[in-house]
Amino acid sequence: MTTYKSLMLLRHAHSGAAKDPLGPDHERGLTTRGINACGQMARWMAGKNVLPDAVLCSTAQRAQETWARISAQLPHGDDIPVIDSRDLYLAPPKILLRHIQSVPENITSIMCVAHNPGMAELAFDLAARNPTTDISQMAMNYPTAALSVFQFDGPWTDIDTAATTLKMFVVPKKLPTD
Repeated sequence: MTTYKSLMLLRHAHSGAAKDPLGPDHERGLTTRGINACGQMARWMAGKNVLPDAVLCSTAQRAQETWARISAQLPHGDDIPVIDSRDLYLAPPKILLRHIQSVPENITSIMCVAHNPGMAELAFDLAARNPTTDISQMAMNYPTAALSVFQFDGPWTDIDTAATTLKMFVVPKKLPTD
């Protein structure tokens, strides 16, 4: 019996400029646009039953706030375990993959909430592995609050070489506002 794994890559929602222009980028919060996008994405995820078993999340305020706002609107969202990691802040694909590979095998669906350009690069690489996948929808554009959902068969440790299939690519501006 095959147990497929689902990997969800969610870029944080739109964030504003730092309150202090000389302040740390890590502390930037969401804008009204970003908050609205979280609501749209949460409603879409709940409606399509696209729910992670666990979440890997950057410690940056905008990533933390994105997941908090989305999970608050998901069925049992508060019960979804979250692994926060500073390593995911502005991480390249190699670091994102390393964290994904460390996910326990009993978890079949993981979401990673992090930043560009690493998220876009990883999503494009995973999508391009399957010659039948239409990657034109991504077109190397991975806007804020974009979500890609990949499916593959095998252990998490093989995600760096696994044949993955892009099942969905969703951006908030193409979702109903309410």
